[in-house]
Amino acid sequence: GQAVHHGCLPLLMKRVRVLWRYLVVVVLLGGIMAGALSIMAFHDPASRDGNPGATAGTRPAQAPSDTVPPTMLPTVSAVAQRASSPRPASPAAAPASPFAVPPPTPAAPGSATPASATAGAGPDCVDQAVTSLAPAGAPPAPSSSRVESCQFMSVTLGRTMPYLIFLPPGYDASPAARYPVLYMLHGVGTGQGGSDTEWDQDGLLASGDQLMRAGAIPPFLIVLPQGDESFWVNQANGGPQWGDYTAHDVVNEIDQHFRTVPDRAHRAIGGLSMGADGALQLALNYPDVFSIAGADSPTLRPYNEMPPFYGDEAYFDAHDPVPLVRDHPDIAKTLHLWLDIGADDPWLPSADAFHQQLLQEGIPHEWHVWPGTHGNDYWIAHLTDYLDFYGQALAPCEGCAGH
Repeated sequence: GQAVHHGCLPLLMKRVRVLWRYLVVVVLLGGIMAGALSIMAFHDPASRDGNPGATAGTRPAQAPSDTVPPTMLPTVSAVAQRASSPRPASPAAAPASPFAVPPPTPAAPGSATPASATAGAGPDCVDQAVTSLAPAGAPPAPSSSRVESCQFMSVTLGRTMPYLIFLPPGYDASPAARYPVLYMLHGVGTGQGGSDTEWDQDGLLASGDQLMRAGAIPPFLIVLPQGDESFWVNQANGGPQWGDYTAHDVVNEIDQHFRTVPDRAHRAIGGLSMGADGALQLALNYPDVFSIAGADSPTLRPYNEMPPFYGDEAYFDAHDPVPLVRDHPDIAKTLHLWLDIGADDPWLPSADAFHQQLLQEGIPHEWHVWPGTHGNDYWIAHLTDYLDFYGQALAPCEGCAGH
């Protein structure tokens, strides 16, 4: 019995070692498979951070730092709430847009899109979580206004860019009508970059909705493009061409997919702070695209205070409103210009110097200095003034709604 015991023990130990090796292999394989599944999940946008629509070009989640508390927004109308759900991951997943019109034949670079339309896909947009911007008790309209959150591929920048577009009351009910367009540019913010939501958060779209419903201004589209901290300018030394992006890519995107009047007489461009400088520069450099420019609290400064992407002084002279007016007063005289600024705004001296320059050159313009400083509360207080200016400046046209 003792001999048998000692003969079986080595065999038993051998089998235990084999089983142990199998166990180690199984554990290693399980770890490898778990790691592979984790990598796949990380690269699947549908399972990351609860954001199934995370795509390039979507706007930042945080609001600009220069927004103001809701109590400072206009009481004339509730500001439209942005959609709580994220953008669909692809155009195919987006809900069909009820207002899309066939895009026209693509325009040549540098030119406006023709009014004629041919068959094609609609814009990549998501209707905001609101059926109407109208406040309670507002006069009835043929159809509701709304805000669309859209994105498109900018050929100039080589990236997907977001924008908001306001469709006025009656847009859906008048399928043959075309509309003027107002492009409103955001500022740089306070260290966090600019956002296409700034004017919307300030109440511009809600105020426009009420004024249009009341018949105080004619209906027109309002577009809020995204411009980061670009100063809305073609940057020197091979930098991003933000001016071409705005005047060509954005304008062509809107003309292709919405019922616009595609000519300079029916396009206005405005902006606040950095956007004010951009609106003036773009109207002066692209007079074939825009005929109206509004500058709310411009931040004009000399060459030695400009960012490096303005290049040398000759490049600056070709891309800043002050030298552009000095060198091309004939172009400035073709534009319908508006300037306003707060009496306590630190940029008042440079804005007033520009106003004096326009007077000396005999260039017609509207000039306003109102109480206030450089901030959203000032711009919010004058939303009606801005919209009234654009409503009067945008030329009447045959077939335009409300004209």
